Amino acid sequence: MPGPVGVDHVTTARLVGRRPEPGDADAYVRFYGDPRTPEELWPSDQRTPDHARATLEEFIEHWQRWSFGVWTVLLPGGEVIGHAGVQHTTIADRPEVELLWFIHPDYWNRGYATEMAREAVRVAFDVLELDDVISFTVHGNAASRAVMEKLGMTYERDVEHVGLPHVLYRLTRALTTGEGPIRRRDSAGEARRLAERSQARQGIARHDRSQGAACTSRGGGSVAWQVLRGHGRKDGLTGTHSKAPVIERRAQTARRTASAVPSVRRIMRLVRFVSRRLLAAKGTRRRVTSRSALRAPRSRLGTAA
Repeated sequence: MPGPVGVDHVTTARLVGRRPEPGDADAYVRFYGDPRTPEELWPSDQRTPDHARATLEEFIEHWQRWSFGVWTVLLPGGEVIGHAGVQHTTIADRPEVELLWFIHPDYWNRGYATEMAREAVRVAFDVLELDDVISFTVHGNAASRAVMEKLGMTYERDVEHVGLPHVLYRLTRALTTGEGPIRRRDSAGEARRLAERSQARQGIARHDRSQGAACTSRGGGSVAWQVLRGHGRKDGLTGTHSKAPVIERRAQTARRTASAVPSVRRIMRLVRFVSRRLLAAKGTRRRVTSRSALRAPRSRLGTAA
């Protein structure tokens, strides 16, 4: 069934990404449990079939709730070889949108992770219009760090995740060319992006109506669309992964602007009042001078008489 955002199925030069399905469970069990993945990169307690199925269920639930998420990655022939995409997460007590990937060891060193991650970045920035994405891994995962750097991500800080030290990289929305995270903007690519974005907005409107949410044409679209762009708040629709600090900063700016308007008006009234008083005082001095000039000749004439 097509996803409401219109990004539930993507293709790259060599791969296909689609919305995960319950039938992918066996494939997830295989590539999560492969012993060739180093222990320091993928602990043994996460290699169990139960963990693999639980991860797949989380991906499916994320799609159902947010209308975007991690794709199951397939070869053109239909073989599942991993997953990749973007999803909400919390790292160091801060809500973020994470870019993640996992490729079966049989297909390492072929550039598949970079290829699908670059497509995920394109969707995140061009379709979902997110402001930034992050990715993190353990210090010794040189392969994943190389992928992050190929995408243009930059190291930000060390963090702790699931009790282990990790490095966190971030990529902000920016226009790049060539092999950067977003392909060169040409007429065909721009038309594709506009079509996807239009389909995304229509899908979100349908999602809002199904959730009983009020849609609005202001502020970038519907409530759910604003959530996808990272402007959601903590409530029944948007959940806990919102960017409340962004909203709060914008609200503070709006309050400062609103409070400044009366101040400007008071200053203008004061300027007008002072100007009127100055003009009135100037007019009074002119009248006094004129009366004195008229009285002086009469006084001299009277004295002479």
